[in-house]
Amino acid sequence: ASATRRGRPRSSAAQPGCVLLVHFEDLKADLPAEVARVAAHLGLQRSAHELQAVAARCGFGAMKAATCSHRGSRIRMCAW
Repeated sequence: ASATRRGRPRSSAAQPGCVLLVHFEDLKADLPAEVARVAAHLGLQRSAHELQAVAARCGFGAMKAATCSHRGSRIRMCAW
């Protein structure tokens, strides 16, 4: 038998609540929904406004635009 099913390791089947797989394609397709799914998995209750703010701040466009200074060099990063 295969060790994975759609990227899910066999070990996650034994303890389904302990592992949450997040796929790049799903993040690209609907980041706010994936942020909500991660929050729910962690047991965090957040308003729709808070989830949308996290998605906006950590989206691919925001990460490309964000910069910070590190040891005199400018680097791009998500501003947590």
